[in-house]
Amino acid sequence: MTAWMGLMNLANKLKGSVPRLTPMWIFAIFAAAVLSCVPLRLYQTIRLIEPETGFFTQGNHITVTLLYTVAGIAAVLILILSYLGIGARTPMPGEGRSRTLCVMAAVMAVAFLADGIGTVYTLVNSAVEYSGTLGASGTARYTVMQLVTEGAQILFSVISCTYFSCLAFSWNGKGSAALYAVLAVAPVFWAIARAVNRFIRMINFKNVSDLLLELFMLAFMMIFFLAFARVNSKVERAGVQWQVYGCGLVTALLAAVVSIPRLVMLVCGMGDRIADGYPLNPCDLAAPFFIVIYLLVASSYRREQPAAPQAGTADGC
Repeated sequence: MTAWMGLMNLANKLKGSVPRLTPMWIFAIFAAAVLSCVPLRLYQTIRLIEPETGFFTQGNHITVTLLYTVAGIAAVLILILSYLGIGARTPMPGEGRSRTLCVMAAVMAVAFLADGIGTVYTLVNSAVEYSGTLGASGTARYTVMQLVTEGAQILFSVISCTYFSCLAFSWNGKGSAALYAVLAVAPVFWAIARAVNRFIRMINFKNVSDLLLELFMLAFMMIFFLAFARVNSKVERAGVQWQVYGCGLVTALLAAVVSIPRLVMLVCGMGDRIADGYPLNPCDLAAPFFIVIYLLVASSYRREQPAAPQAGTADGC
């Protein structure tokens, strides 16, 4: 117990202890990882993955090891550098007017609305499937769990849409983001509902290539949205800035790897190559752009802060 407390104290001392690690270093690692991993994933989706099962074709594929290695190393570096370089005094975007953040919040609101509409369609299909499996208790139980998680995803996608709409108004100079503290946790529960839906899928062992990436993305997305809610709602925001940067950029990296190859394939007329049950999700596509632009605004806001006065040089001294 004493050793654990000592490690926790050391970790707290290291948090934000290297202020020279500016966010630009973290963004550089993120950019390099995206430029490496997205083409690799696009190649895998086109050439190495069976669309019927989502599993890799037979053979030793070096790109599989390369993708997970690069993404893993980048994620660890981003988290470590964020922990060391992003301190409690690192400013985040406040309640002032920001046309850029207003537009990006509106984009996220539209993405959540589109996700809710798409999930309604999936829910209807699940209900039809349930009506046809009433005689099989095991299948019916699985379908009911699907209905519950999809219903929760629809509910929280609508609330998340409302929250980001309020954020858009707040960043447009109308209202305060701190007033929406209850709505702020909706994206967290949306990610949880979606992750649970992925966990209970009966064919998850066949879709490991898509499923693992989505589950890791959703795990970091939960942490980011929770830290994001605390920062914008001003609820115990001290000490979570590094999570906004670290978990935010890891989420953006994984979401880009998951969504951009699917978007490219749809645009190029190869949508039939996308694994069944893993369509392009609008939130996965919008999240990387929102997170990166939000953090870029935060970084520029940080640089614009006046330098702290030196000891002994206060006014009148």
